[in-house]
Amino acid sequence: MKRFIKIITSLTLILIMVFCVVGCAEDAPPGYYEDKLPINYEITNNYEVRTYEYKDVTVYEPIEAKCEYGIIFYLGTAISASNYVTIATNLAQQGYFVCMPNNLFAYVNYSKTEELTNTIFELCPDIQFFLGGHSQGGGAATKMSKTRSNEILGAILCSPLSYEKDSIAESGLPVIFFEAENDKVLTSSMKSESKLTLPADAECVFLEGCNHMGYSNMIFIDGKCEIGVSNQQNIVSQYILEFMNKNI
Repeated sequence: MKRFIKIITSLTLILIMVFCVVGCAEDAPPGYYEDKLPINYEITNNYEVRTYEYKDVTVYEPIEAKCEYGIIFYLGTAISASNYVTIATNLAQQGYFVCMPNNLFAYVNYSKTEELTNTIFELCPDIQFFLGGHSQGGGAATKMSKTRSNEILGAILCSPLSYEKDSIAESGLPVIFFEAENDKVLTSSMKSESKLTLPADAECVFLEGCNHMGYSNMIFIDGKCEIGVSNQQNIVSQYILEFMNKNI
């Protein structure tokens, strides 16, 4: 019964998010994207990036790079791939092949997530992938990492909405987990349950002054991103790059 209540609560939150996101204006409030802190974002490569759609997947491909490694990143609820352009481009510029399945309900419509993930693996047999995701997409990444633990390099979870039944605690996978200080989208119980899915040695990053939606450019009812969305995205990019570089 408790599990049923949790699922209903989560689905209700997702539906609320959809209606609020759709109803929000596309333009951010004045100053929302202003950088408030200097970022020491070290660039070791600077590949030109080509973005395109293929078989319902948005791809960020580093041109002239021999791609051996990549990331499949599952979208947050009702957030299109274009809203993750900063993080995706930052990773691709460093030589990583970035794929974003265009499924706006990555966990709820998990069968489509599986279908698109299978397509990516079939089309890119020579690329070794990390799995990642944001919010509900982070929950999908957790679930997919559990079933594909022997096929992937690790999991990258950005304020995920994950469930204990999808635990990757015993997977042996390297995992990086982000929690945003001013996240007002996920409840405390949701955050706690997501942490229960993690291995004991997971790298946990607490993002001070950041919020739930700041991984993307989508506006939603949330806590304040005190450091600026651009800064949040660049900081997260740097952590992800460091994590990926040491686990390939």
